[in-house]
Amino acid sequence: MCQPGETRCDASGQRIEWCRPDGLAFQVTAACGLGESCGVIGGVVGCAPATCPASADFCAGGEVWSCGPDGTPDGQISTCGAGEACVGDGASAACSPVVCVPGRTRCSIGDGAVEVCKADGTGFETSRQCAGAEVCVDA
Repeated sequence: MCQPGETRCDASGQRIEWCRPDGLAFQVTAACGLGESCGVIGGVVGCAPATCPASADFCAGGEVWSCGPDGTPDGQISTCGAGEACVGDGASAACSPVVCVPGRTRCSIGDGAVEVCKADGTGFETSRQCAGAEVCVDA
């Protein structure tokens, strides 16, 4: 027996269960993804990264999360909106504007290098420095 609408993690810690309206049994409603586990975060049952960098903010699924001192997720801080991506460096994380199309290339201004848009679309990074008499030309 269970309270209708109640949610919990199953015994494996990999799935979310929901109590049926008749209160007779739980049924699986969602499975956690690779590298995730089921838990209660901020009073809500859900899937979250199984581990994280202790006492740091980090990115998971386009959201900014906080991590407790024991290396387990404390909870979601924010969800990045349309035109934003979560960017983290292992110590902090934040939503940043998407400014380019991932994989698109361009010539850098002034230093003769080819730049490529990062996978998250939040900026460009040098992919190749032009050598000797080479000149970068935007196609």
